Amino acid sequence: MNIFQLHSTVDPTLEKPVFNVLFNSDYAREVCITMRAGHIIAEHKAASPIAVHVVNGDILFGLDNNEHHLQTGNIITVPANELHYLKANSDSIIRLTIFKVKQ
Repeated sequence: MNIFQLHSTVDPTLEKPVFNVLFNSDYAREVCITMRAGHIIAEHKAASPIAVHVVNGDILFGLDNNEHHLQTGNIITVPANELHYLKANSDSIIRLTIFKVKQ
């Protein structure tokens, strides 16, 4: 068993999104993403299914030619190989789960 701590605040001096790997196991990789208001993670694909959980903040999540407004507590799931992007509307802390699917 391991216990991990997500960030509780966003460093006001961040110039770009910060990715901190919390753990990497046989079944999933868990990442804490910290973003300041206005930060963008450009459109990209994940090779595995993912879940994005807004721990604190407000983001715009682009997926399937739609933009989804996600706030504290919201979770969105994304199938593998789907183009998506993020834009922080406010300082935000995001939990990313990358599921390791055996093929």
